[in-house]
Parts: sequence; C-alpha cells; structure tokens
Amino acid sequence: MFDKPCAAEFFKWRKYPTPRSRMLEDMTTKKGLKNKIFTARRDCYKGEWKDNLKDGWGLYLANDKSKSLYEGHWKKHKADGFGVHSICLKNGKYKIMESGSWKNGKPDGMGFSYKNGNYYEGTFEKGKKQGHGRMWYKNGNFYEGKWKNDKRHGLGLFVFSCNGNRYEGEFFEGMKQGAGVLYHLKTGQAQEGIWIDDNCVTSHIRDIQFRQAAISPTPYPIPDVGLLNWEQVISNESKAHAEYLFNRSKISPPEEVECIVQKKCICQIGKKCDRNWL
Repeated sequence: MFDKPCAAEFFKWRKYPTPRSRMLEDMTTKKGLKNKIFTARRDCYKGEWKDNLKDGWGLYLANDKSKSLYEGHWKKHKADGFGVHSICLKNGKYKIMESGSWKNGKPDGMGFSYKNGNYYEGTFEKGKKQGHGRMWYKNGNFYEGKWKNDKRHGLGLFVFSCNGNRYEGEFFEGMKQGAGVLYHLKTGQAQEGIWIDDNCVTSHIRDIQFRQAAISPTPYPIPDVGLLNWEQVISNESKAHAEYLFNRSKISPPEEVECIVQKKCICQIGKKCDRNWL
C-alpha cells in the first residue's frame, strides 16, 4: 500500500550509544569473590557477588563526605545479616555508628547505635528503634524500656543525671504520658500520679522506704514536749496510785507453807508459830 518511506520515521526511537564506563561495567562478570569493583561515583566494593549483585560477605566504601564504610553480609545488593557501619573522622580514623542485624539495607533486629554521642542497644525495625532497648544519652541521662519510631513509647524507666531522680511509668512519643511514679531520691519521696505531655497533672507524694538514707530528707517539725490536759493526767495518775495502795494493803488469804527449823510444822502466813521446837 505504501511504496514510499513513511514521513514519520523521525519519530522512531533512536538508540544512543552506551557510555564506555557502563559498557565496561556490564562486560565485567560479577560472580564469586572479586578484589575491587568501582562504580561510576567511584564507590568501591570488595567482596562476594552473585548474578551481578552483591551477595555474601563484603566491604563497601562510599565516595561521600563522611567516607562511610559498611562491612558485613549482603543479599541481593543490599545490606542483609550482620554488619557494621562506620564513618571516617577528620583524623582519618573510623568511628562505628551502627552494628548488628540488617535487613533490606537498614538496621533490623538486635543491634547497637553510637550516634550523636548517644549509645543505644536494643531492637530495630526498618532502621528505627522499635521494641525494647536501652539508651545512654550524651548528657548522662539513661532510659530503658519500650521504643516506637525512634521515640520512647510504652512502659519505661528514665533516670535524670542532674539529680539522680527517676521516673517509672508510661511514655508516648518520647514524653511522659499516663500513669507513673517520679522518685525524688534527694529528698526520699515518691510522686505518684498522672502525666500529660511531660507534665504532672495530678499526684500524691509519699515517703519511700529508705527516706532516712536520702541526701536531704524532707524535714518534719517536732512539736514541743508538753502535757495535753495536764490536770486530767494528774487526776488519773493519783486515782491509779490510790487504787494500787489500797489493793496492796489488803490482807492476803491464809496460805499453808512449810516452816523449816530443826523439825517441820505446818503454819499459816500471818500467824505466829506457837510451837517452840528449840
């Protein structure tokens, strides 16, 4: 039907030549253990490959400002399994940032984190703190309990480094919220109540068991020593003393006892023995 070339041939897809770097990378068979493989960004990987994907144990050095380094297990081109992530400091030494279990390129499972001067040990999920964990903060504070999305969430214990006080109770998105107890260890008291947005809205304070061992226990004023209604006290004491003397002056009923001299006789208390055995 058409015996001439179509005028719309210029709309056809034109295949541009592949860059030489891409051709060289595609020509390289990535399988098994390789010494060093460089990317177009000059990132370097040394380790095991499978089907042109990082798979197995390997070391990856990124060509970025922090010169981040990951050494550990890989699966299908992503960090998966146990691994350690580090960054390069100005003095040329590497500092560990994260270590532990990884999944799909992010910390997942039990691991450790050393970011911003803080130290965390606990569980991760998709790169965020999730589940139970402990955190030592740079300023000296300490927290142990539940986490969600990198924030304190659920039941936990928080210790303040400035005064040693500690809070045991519920957290919500990083703040004290719900029922909890704040222990004032310096004064030896416990504040139990309800918190909202890190503030206590209602509570009652009680002395803890070891209040006397506190640094500055809460002082309680001792009233002056004195008699309350002293006339009544004296009257009661006088009456009790009079009853005591009256009861003591009564003659006891006769009672038989053994009178032991050279010979024995039976006498009654309060009576003179009329038997002279001497």
